[in-house]
Amino acid sequence: MFRLLLCALLCAAPLSAATITVGNTNDAGTGSLRQAVINAVGGDTILFDSSLAGSTITLTSGVIAVGTKALTITGLTDAGGKPDLTISGNNASRIFSTSATFALYDLRLIDGSSSNGAAIAGGPLICGNCVFEGNQASGSGGAILGPVSALHDCAFIANTGSIGGAIESTSISLIERCTFSGNSAGSGGAIYWSNTSGVLTGQVINCTFSGNQSTDSSSGGGGAIFIDTANASVVLTAIHCTFDGNSAANATGGQCARLVAVYISGATTAALNTESCIYADSSANSMFSTFMTAGGSSVFSSFGFNVCSDSPGFMNASSDVTGTNPMLSALADNGGLTQTLAIGASSPALNAGNPVGTTTTDQRGIVRSQPDAGAFELRETTISVTYNGAAAPNGAAVSPAGPATPGTAGSETFSIGNDAAAVSNLDLSLPVTITPISNCTAALGTAPAASIMPGNASDLVVDVTPTAEGYYSFSITIVSNDPNASPYTIYLTGYAYIPSSSSSSGGGGDDDSNCSTGGGQSWLWLALLALAGLAVLRPRRG
Repeated sequence: MFRLLLCALLCAAPLSAATITVGNTNDAGTGSLRQAVINAVGGDTILFDSSLAGSTITLTSGVIAVGTKALTITGLTDAGGKPDLTISGNNASRIFSTSATFALYDLRLIDGSSSNGAAIAGGPLICGNCVFEGNQASGSGGAILGPVSALHDCAFIANTGSIGGAIESTSISLIERCTFSGNSAGSGGAIYWSNTSGVLTGQVINCTFSGNQSTDSSSGGGGAIFIDTANASVVLTAIHCTFDGNSAANATGGQCARLVAVYISGATTAALNTESCIYADSSANSMFSTFMTAGGSSVFSSFGFNVCSDSPGFMNASSDVTGTNPMLSALADNGGLTQTLAIGASSPALNAGNPVGTTTTDQRGIVRSQPDAGAFELRETTISVTYNGAAAPNGAAVSPAGPATPGTAGSETFSIGNDAAAVSNLDLSLPVTITPISNCTAALGTAPAASIMPGNASDLVVDVTPTAEGYYSFSITIVSNDPNASPYTIYLTGYAYIPSSSSSSGGGGDDDSNCSTGGGQSWLWLALLALAGLAVLRPRRG
């Protein structure tokens, strides 16, 4: 009986999750991704051999059906951390289908084709650092159809569907640090969020929506986002997002928003809350009007610190800036894992974000020291100086590691750097000014570069000769295009002395100058000791 019970317990015990490694780019067979999914059980993780970096797996026998297995699939990244493994639907099939929690990381999913969810259908879905590009659905969800638990650092590019060019979902919990660009659908150029019951909340944080469009001129809307509820109450909160150039074909008569449309049916409510966001569009059509049916209500609420090229009535917080051009640059790789819309030093979005907000970094992971509105935090050209491996702040005094000798020439090296997150080069006005202050001569030894790229540094070498014993000092003044720290001045103070010469000619010195244990008169002491010894050893006469 005991053996039977033990066997039953062992059989019932869950097996530990396994890791399966894909070894080739074949569509099927041993070592393929499809076979790895077939072999996996719930909880397993699928990885890829590093030799597959830069490769594409092209599906030729249809969708990879994950089924009810909760799996994690992690691809490969390049030196910059971006996805470096591609899975293609070959413009013929959906890429993945699932009915369980499905997590994907570090992958590019391209050219999926299906009636719904051309890249992925099902879920709940978790994605990190993935690119969805060129996926096409004749129905819902150009790239994704299904509930979204979390999307981080993903890019959705040129996906199409009838509703939800990139995503059609009944549940969206969190979308963070993602970029939606060039997606299109009849309604909801980037995202279409629909549900029929319950109370749903979602957040979109540090995201960029650029050039997405709703193409249905009769009843569509929401160039970027469309919220459609029947018997559900939906609240979507957008924080530090940038919306630019999103359009809707049906944007006339105040019915549909060019940017965000809310469709209401039944006794329900839908709300968009916005904080520290940028809304930009060159069109004169209103971006925030709503399309509604009887029995529902929609609310746009400003939590402040937004910048908008339009002047919507709801955006009336004292910290909102409306009716002004946010002055955005083109969508580009400005660092980080996804493309962003940069602002310049003259943008009204500069320092316009919530100064006590909870979003401490921007879409690229750059720290928000003085928060800007939108997904991009401007880090202007910022000079930094290091000396002997330590920071030398503006106005600081530094000292050499050891003493110098009067009349002996030496050199001191300072490294001048530009912030890695800066949007432009650090330009120096040469020559750097070097000013002797006391007891030394100081002059330029090696000049730094006139222009220093973000993340780079250049050395400044100062030749210095102390002229007397005691303290000596000089200053360095650097003029640059740093708007907050020019001129930049550092003071160096050192000490010079003449080493004392030895007072004895023999080996070794003495603690007491009046007592020598080395050369000198040591012979006299030795002679006296010898005589004393002879006196002791002389035999006595009887």
